Amino acid sequence: MGKRGWGDAGQWGGRPHAAGLREGPKRGTGPRPSAGKHPNLTFKTYTAGVTNILVGVWCGEEREQQVLVRVYGNNTHLFIDRQQEIDTMKAVHAAGCGPQVFVAFTNGLCYAFTPGVPLTIQDVTREPVWRANARQMASFHKIQRRAAKALLFTKLRQFLALLPPAFTDPKKQRRDGRDGLQFVSQREAQGVWLRSYLAQYRGVSEDEVEEGVVELWLAWVTKFTLASHLFWGMWGFLQACHSSIDF
Repeated sequence: MGKRGWGDAGQWGGRPHAAGLREGPKRGTGPRPSAGKHPNLTFKTYTAGVTNILVGVWCGEEREQQVLVRVYGNNTHLFIDRQQEIDTMKAVHAAGCGPQVFVAFTNGLCYAFTPGVPLTIQDVTREPVWRANARQMASFHKIQRRAAKALLFTKLRQFLALLPPAFTDPKKQRRDGRDGLQFVSQREAQGVWLRSYLAQYRGVSEDEVEEGVVELWLAWVTKFTLASHLFWGMWGFLQACHSSIDF
């Protein structure tokens, strides 16, 4: 099967489409995927995402061996470089930190399923969990990519250019800004986490991480936390403007 085999073939669940996968209806409405000539296949639509339509497919009782089919959301190409996304997923998989990508469609892709449970706020405060999180993040950040560059501020400028002055949907406009956010500083906990992260990243013991280095990173984290809030806040506004998924 070629890189864009399924999408160009125009087959999805036994239903032909001339241009491959298309964005489906909103969650809970419209037809569900069908196994067609493959009755042993099971399809499950996952509903936690707000950007894409995500469908799991597995054969018989082998749910742990399922593959995920992601259909890109409406107009997400305006602010997501999909080829860069695929290249990143491949690099992360090669480093042992992410799922394998099997095939790319005209407006989606298929990749391996990773069993797991989403972490809660309570989970990430438990020491075994946050230490494992720090180790994995350090491993992720050590992945080397050719011509890699930071995109945070480039993306922020792109988002700003795409933001409309108001929502076209009056319901969304009324909801805009209604709920305030409260940020709680946990500097001591951040310092402990950063020490664990830096030790893993450098390949040294936590005792070998200098206090001055931790303080420097704490200052950076404080500044870039604000940038992160701005980034994902703008992302949410763009999704509300363009996405056909209700969230």
